Amino acid sequence: MKYKIMILALSLIAILASCNIAPSDSDDSSSSSTTDLTSSDDLPPLNDPDVQGLTPSDTWPQAAIDKNLTYSTNIDMPALESEVRFHYGVVYNYLELDFFRVMTRVRSESDFLDYKSTLELYDFAFESELDENKKPIYYGQSMYDDVRLYMQLIRKSGNYEVNFDFFDGEGDKYTGLRAEGNVALFDLTTKEAISSKKPDRVKWEVRPASLVVLKGSAGYPVGGDNYQFISNPLRIYAGNIVKFSVSQSYRISEIYVLAASGYLDKFLDEGTFSDNNLGINKTGVDSAILTPSQRTSNLDYERFNVTGIGQTRILKFKVTFESYNAN
Repeated sequence: MKYKIMILALSLIAILASCNIAPSDSDDSSSSSTTDLTSSDDLPPLNDPDVQGLTPSDTWPQAAIDKNLTYSTNIDMPALESEVRFHYGVVYNYLELDFFRVMTRVRSESDFLDYKSTLELYDFAFESELDENKKPIYYGQSMYDDVRLYMQLIRKSGNYEVNFDFFDGEGDKYTGLRAEGNVALFDLTTKEAISSKKPDRVKWEVRPASLVVLKGSAGYPVGGDNYQFISNPLRIYAGNIVKFSVSQSYRISEIYVLAASGYLDKFLDEGTFSDNNLGINKTGVDSAILTPSQRTSNLDYERFNVTGIGQTRILKFKVTFESYNAN
C-alpha cells in the first residue's frame, strides 16, 4: 500500500512539475518524420527554456544528489553517461513534497533503458504506467527504500530528453544482522538470522546476503512441523530448494558449508546446483567451499526427491561476496 501511495503522489507531482519546467517543443514521439541521430551527428544540448531554474553541470551531479537526498549516501547511485550537459536542482512546493530534478539528453532509447537496467542491478524495483502519449513513466524504489524516483524518456524533434525526479524514501528500517568484512555468516545453530517464516518458505538475512529455503516438492513443511528442525541443525529435506543471494551490486565469491557430522556428502551428492560448473573443495570431513564459475549474485541448490534420498543437516553457511564491479 505504501508503494502504491508513493506512485499516486509521484503521478500528481509529475503532472504538476511538467507545468513548472515545460518543454518548448511538443512531444513528437508518434511522428514518423523524425529520425534518430547517427553516430556522426552531434547531440544538441537542452534548450534554455526547458531548464529554467536548474544548474548546469558537465557531469552527473552526484554530489548535489547526495546533498539533497538524506538517504542516498547509503547506496551507490550509478551515474548516467551523456554527451551533453546535465541540469539539476530542487523543484519546490508541489503537494508539499519537494523533489530533486536532473535533466539531460541521450542518443537513443537504448541508452535510457540500459541505465534503467543498471539501476535494477543496484536493486531498484520499477513499476510503470503510460502517459497521455502512451509512453511509459517509470517509478523506482531502492531495495531498502533509501531513494525513490520518477523517470521518463521524452522524444522531441528527433532527440531523447531524460527527466529524473528523485525523492527520499523512508530509509532502511532493517535492524537485523549485517555482514562484516564482506562475509555474511548464517549460523544455523540459532534462529537469530530468520527474518520471515512460512511452512513453504523460510528466509534468513545477514544483509546484503540472504538464504531462503523453499518447500519445493518435499512432503514436509520447511523445518518440519512447527519448525522444530529449522535450526541446530537445519534439516533440508528431499525436494527442498535452497537459494543463496546477495544484493545485485555484489557477486558471490564463495560459500562455506559446515554440515552436521556425516551429512556433508549427503548435501553435496544428493542435490543439484544452478551452476553446473560450480567448484567444490572439501576442506574437512564435514566442511566444503563452493565457488561459482561465473560472476553471479545468486546460487540455487535443489535436493533430489527420489526413493532413497532423505534429509541432510547443516550447521553453518558463510557467504563471502565482493563488489560486482571488482576486478
